[in-house]
Amino acid sequence: VIAVGTRGQVREFAGPFAAEVESTPAPGAEGFSLVVKHEPQVAAIICGSDPRGVLYGVGRLLRKMELRPNSLQAPAGLRIATAPKFPLRGMQLGYRPKVNAYDAWSPEQFDQYIRELALFGANSIEILPPRTDDERTSPHMKIPPLEMMVKLSEIIDSYGLDVWVWYPNMGKDYVKEAGIAAELAERDDVFRRLKRVDHVLVPGGDPGN
Repeated sequence: VIAVGTRGQVREFAGPFAAEVESTPAPGAEGFSLVVKHEPQVAAIICGSDPRGVLYGVGRLLRKMELRPNSLQAPAGLRIATAPKFPLRGMQLGYRPKVNAYDAWSPEQFDQYIRELALFGANSIEILPPRTDDERTSPHMKIPPLEMMVKLSEIIDSYGLDVWVWYPNMGKDYVKEAGIAAELAERDDVFRRLKRVDHVLVPGGDPGN
């Protein structure tokens, strides 16, 4: 049995192991407890402090397991209660012709990569608008940059992670009213399309002034 849920649901999903899970110290935010028992039946119980904690607990169990012919094995007596030390744990995924990798990925590849980052404890993914210091498109791109940005926000949201946007000021004129209006109109269009935005980072240079 592999039983998964939040601490508030432990008596609903943990069955005969509920009391033992409850006796494990409650971890902090985004934390989890993981208990592996072989009696009275083989069971792994993952109890998250919150939904993210559940996700990280699943990731820890997967890393503790050994895949053998016709079986999965986990250490008997495994007992973990932990929570992340740092509140921000993320990565920038720039769909642009700079890193010689992401610009060739499909939405499905991004989905797998973001899921694996989440299982290893990431809680934030930073994406980029179509206009940065690079060319707008790459011959390797499967779909247009703005369309991919929209899909990435949906993928990140589906795993309950924070969506960051790294948005450099690339305009040539931030003094005249027309220049400011054009920049604001671009951002209004971009943000309106995204399913989720939690944070925006404006770099103070490299690029932008």
